[in-house]
Amino acid sequence: MCFFDEARPAINAIEMSESGDFLVAKYNGAADMWYTKPPLSIWCQVLFIKLLGPTELAARLPSAFAALGLVLLLLWFAKKNGAIWWGYFSAMILLTTSGFIGEHVARTADPDTLLCLFTTAYMLLFYQYTESKETKYLFYCGIAIAWAGLTKGVAGFLLLPGILLYAIYYRHLGGMLKKPSTYGAVAVAVLPVLLFYYLREQYNPGYIEAVFENELGGRFSEVIEGHQHPFNYYFKFIWKSHFTFWLAYIPLAIWLAIKSEPAQRRLQFLIFSTVIIYLLLVSSAQTKVFWYTAPVFPLLALSIGYALWELCKKLTDVFIDLYPQRSTRFVFPALFVLALFFFPYKSIVEKINHPKVIYAENTYGPYLKKKHPLAKQIIIPSVGKYNPSVGKYNPSVGKYNGHIDYYCKALKSKGFNISQKYSHELHVNDTLLICEQPNYDDVSRIFILDVLERQNSCTLFLVVDKREEFK
Repeated sequence: MCFFDEARPAINAIEMSESGDFLVAKYNGAADMWYTKPPLSIWCQVLFIKLLGPTELAARLPSAFAALGLVLLLLWFAKKNGAIWWGYFSAMILLTTSGFIGEHVARTADPDTLLCLFTTAYMLLFYQYTESKETKYLFYCGIAIAWAGLTKGVAGFLLLPGILLYAIYYRHLGGMLKKPSTYGAVAVAVLPVLLFYYLREQYNPGYIEAVFENELGGRFSEVIEGHQHPFNYYFKFIWKSHFTFWLAYIPLAIWLAIKSEPAQRRLQFLIFSTVIIYLLLVSSAQTKVFWYTAPVFPLLALSIGYALWELCKKLTDVFIDLYPQRSTRFVFPALFVLALFFFPYKSIVEKINHPKVIYAENTYGPYLKKKHPLAKQIIIPSVGKYNPSVGKYNPSVGKYNGHIDYYCKALKSKGFNISQKYSHELHVNDTLLICEQPNYDDVSRIFILDVLERQNSCTLFLVVDKREEFK
């Protein structure tokens, strides 16, 4: 895919749609023991691949619909507990949040947007249950927890400690433990996830061990794939780039919550206890990646949205007192919204259209999608580790190229024959697509290349001959 990490689940989805095996995700025909997340997001991708074919759109639509679902969830919750305009403000904050609209979350084929939808849902449904005492919300909460777990495994449960603290602090827990419905909801939340892990282990022995290594022991106790950062990594990311425009309003949100009715105070306590405990948990892990901040943004958007809605109401009342004409009643709110959201919206659009960092590995997709006639049958060289003492490559320690594997599979149905080979497997007259400098250095050291076409950082080469020392 255009973005490096989203290719892995997309490949799982393509192979799942072809094989009909909806339990064991596969990569290049073998059970995937590296991407060990449960398959709910992959199932969603399979659905769209069946409808639209193996396209980027099909792979990314689950994220897009999950983002839409989050917006609708915020609107529903706000209308249920205050006013729809609270929901509008919250949704606009979320949609202008850099950490949510961008790579690895709402605009890519990763499972994190779906995770955000379900984690936000189960927190808000639990609050709704404690306020209304309607059992249906507790069972809906259980369903959302199960879906969160089936989306991203352990990560789906990381908001629960904050919810538990809220239940203890407001003395809900004792009463809940006495009700049979609580245990029914727990069963609804846990059993589907346990059933999946059990069945996957039966058909794919060693899977649970791989899950522990990848999601628990690995990521929490040691650094994986070089993602080593200090404890305050997530807090700095939120401050400097992911939530920059809206952080300044958090004190206002807290102050207005204190001054508000008890129900709003309880909600704000739930939001901030959940956010803080979640960030402390993920910060304690040795492996840190920026998209782990994503689940906090819908919650913070809801909190700040309430503050801005209240501020807008109060300032509008002052404006109407000064200018009581009916025609001016909507002027100030419109100006308030425009002033508030113009620069965040402008910043998001610029970030999407003009990213600051363009990784070379992400440029294969734009070239291949143009379906140039010269690219109908090409080879993309992969870099292995060369051992000069024996004059051979070791492909087992080569670079992971999931983004290329995706296009090899996705464009096959359109008549493209795209493959990956190591340098020692290439031959004279092969047509090569190279977008990364290390790949070019590796190939050009062995072969004489002729340029067929250049496009941005990608070049199409013809292998003319082997260099004398390698003949």
